[in-house]
Amino acid sequence: MGVIRRLKGQCGFSLAESLFVLLLLSMVSSAMLAGVLFASRQYARSMELSQSRILSSTLRSAVSTELSNGEGITVENGELKTFWTQNYLQSETNDSFENRDGKLYLNGMPLISAEAYSQGLRAELDLPIRYDRDSGVFHVKLTIYDSKRENRLEESVFDVVLLNPE
Repeated sequence: MGVIRRLKGQCGFSLAESLFVLLLLSMVSSAMLAGVLFASRQYARSMELSQSRILSSTLRSAVSTELSNGEGITVENGELKTFWTQNYLQSETNDSFENRDGKLYLNGMPLISAEAYSQGLRAELDLPIRYDRDSGVFHVKLTIYDSKRENRLEESVFDVVLLNPE
């Protein structure tokens, strides 16, 4: 009988023990949630940076192709005003390159498809493009921003050599 009475008093957890376990679980859960949120933000940032590098590379290639093969170049004060391109088939268009809605256009047509601007990334060329007629070199600056244009993610300054100077 004494053994049954002794076990009967120890059949559960006290209120203090239960509250302590709940407090401990909530602290561990909060720490895990903070870790998961931090990791997801870091992953999103990493993906955004990766996509901005890909976009920058794609745009550098497209701009370089068009400029290096350009003809009928008009320059005023070292700034490119007009040129003719075989891919876009319009000549003598002022402000050939333009920044519109975070995308680059050449002679009013998109330079690359809208799908290339993933995650809402925005691109901007420093216009007007500088051209040194003596060396036949274009000086170009390309910047990639986040979707809100608050953070500069990638900046690329490069030169493009005109392949067939007149």
